[in-house]
Amino acid sequence: MNGLYDTGGNVWEWLADRDGANALTAGGSWWYGADKMRQEAMQWKPADFYVVYIGFRCAYDLKS
Repeated sequence: MNGLYDTGGNVWEWLADRDGANALTAGGSWWYGADKMRQEAMQWKPADFYVVYIGFRCAYDLKS
């Protein structure tokens, strides 16, 4: 686990969904309250937008 604990909602995540120059983000972060971690709180942001609280998560399939 790399020594990380309780990281759920620690960062907004870029999702694969795109709408022109905009990208969908989901999650929440220390910058926003817990209400932003709900599915209905996803937000469209410019795909070239960058701030310290938006990132991505690395994942892999355990079956592989």
